[in-house]
Amino acid sequence: MKKVLALLMIALMVVSVSACNSNNQEPTAPTIPVPNSLLDSVDTQATETVAAEKTQTITCQELSITLPDDFIDQSSLSPDDAIIGIYTSPEGSLGVSIVREDKELFSSEYTANQYLSLQRTNANAKAESISEILEKNGRKYFDYSVTNNNLTFKYFSTSYVSSKAYWMVQCFCYADDYDDYFDTFLEWTDSVKFSS
Repeated sequence: MKKVLALLMIALMVVSVSACNSNNQEPTAPTIPVPNSLLDSVDTQATETVAAEKTQTITCQELSITLPDDFIDQSSLSPDDAIIGIYTSPEGSLGVSIVREDKELFSSEYTANQYLSLQRTNANAKAESISEILEKNGRKYFDYSVTNNNLTFKYFSTSYVSSKAYWMVQCFCYADDYDDYFDTFLEWTDSVKFSS
């Protein structure tokens, strides 16, 4: 459990980069400190295999996404109202976070690509390395890495626009495993649907 909590805290720190404050200003990047004692307990050798045939559909407000059946809902640990969903593998080395920001919080209307660009700018403030906005199979995304206490995670970030909100879905894993999970991250983000 300590491993999952430590990885979750790292993920929340990075995900919070994309969250905005609740007034009518553009998004800012709050900082979430991660206690060193939590990071010391993480098993850096833990890797996992995703079983494609065993899935569950997760619903976060009007967004649904298909993820592995063994993913655990860690959403109650989110320190930010914009982060409405956090789901991790049992060992915490793989996960997805879902950010929702009401359109009324923004001074301008954005397309999904413009929102993605805005969030890339926010992530760039904390990332050690960050890609340009890339495209694979019609999905626009950027990826970035963050290291804390010698644990490096890599994030696949993509965005959506629904009738009421802007959304960012971030898939994450240990940086060394990113290439192995890239196609899986595309599958997960391609499964996103909206009810309104």
